[in-house]
Amino acid sequence: MFLSCTSSEPVLPQPVSPSPTVTVPIQATPSNDLSENERISPTETGVLNLPTLTPMPTVTVAVQQESIPLPLSEDDPFLKQLEEQDYEIIFSTSHNDPEKFPYTLVALKDSRLAPEFGGETNSQICRLAFYHWNGSENKLMADFSAPTYPENARFRGYPVTCALANWDNNSWFTDVWGPQWPLDEIREVLNLDGYWSDINKNGLPEVGIFYWYCSNACYGYEGAVHFYEFQNEETVEHITSELKGILLPWNILQSTSPLTLKLFDPSLEYEPHRYIDRWWYYAWDGVKYVDVTSEFAADFLLEMEQWHIEVQEQYGSPITFARTDFLSILFQSEIVGLQAEALEVFLEITDPVHWPRTGKLYSCWLLVIREQAKRDFLMNQPFTMPPTPFMMSESEAFDLETCQYQN
Repeated sequence: MFLSCTSSEPVLPQPVSPSPTVTVPIQATPSNDLSENERISPTETGVLNLPTLTPMPTVTVAVQQESIPLPLSEDDPFLKQLEEQDYEIIFSTSHNDPEKFPYTLVALKDSRLAPEFGGETNSQICRLAFYHWNGSENKLMADFSAPTYPENARFRGYPVTCALANWDNNSWFTDVWGPQWPLDEIREVLNLDGYWSDINKNGLPEVGIFYWYCSNACYGYEGAVHFYEFQNEETVEHITSELKGILLPWNILQSTSPLTLKLFDPSLEYEPHRYIDRWWYYAWDGVKYVDVTSEFAADFLLEMEQWHIEVQEQYGSPITFARTDFLSILFQSEIVGLQAEALEVFLEITDPVHWPRTGKLYSCWLLVIREQAKRDFLMNQPFTMPPTPFMMSESEAFDLETCQYQN
């Protein structure tokens, strides 16, 4: 039966210390009679962040029988059914305060699927089972299959694997951006405690599940954390299911007052693994998360002003790669309602006079993105993705001498 579990966490750029032992509430009758294999200590591992395909490592987690507050029956019909279908438990946890919140989560993975080795995946690869303790036994409240990555992104579809977000582990907040807030402040304002949270501050506990959607040549944008809230003894709600973009653990907080989450838009991949940054902002309205991006127009203006100064300090240098940051101000400005202000800055910084000694290809690129942005604005339409320098150089229809596409 399910007497031990494994768990995976994303590989991050910096070494991290071992994570603590996980409480695993899956033994029907508490016992201290553990074999040596069941006493294996956990080690830090993760999902792929490498340019080549590498097997997905796992963590074997010791079963802590003496601290299991909410045991699951070995004859639980849901778990038995999935076990017969070759599912394996990959993580499990009960709430830190079982008397107040008698809830348990068990996650299982279909061992017949191996997308991390290039195989197929589907919505059933990760199954989440949520339980409520009624005083004598755990009753199944709900089960969820895996969510998809945004449809308009390259990694659209179902995940490769899933992991229980461990908010006590600093590595969850480490990435190329680095934490945007002090970790203590992030944990306090979002009520992050171990494997549990209350990100909307309504007094109801959630668990965060990190889904990873890339099996090869991964960069860091290909994961998303989803929050599931225990609302009462019969209801679990996927409270972040309808939001635009994806929640990244290492860049999740936009504002503490009002409390606002930020979500990355993965649809604007300009070149392989190089994105035009665009972020959506969401706040809790008492019932659900609502899009409040437009309310941050003033913040966008301040950030654009500071960024403009930083770019001006680079004038005099040649452009040698596609500056996606130039394009980001256009696409971010659309969702805060400041297209005209952003276009003015954009046309100033992309003026080729500021970038002497730039080669023919990137000089053409500057002219093309300028003309396309002006055209989109004058036609009162959303800004469109311009061709990349590579597309221009490889296209037989593009003339580098005139910097134009030929009919």
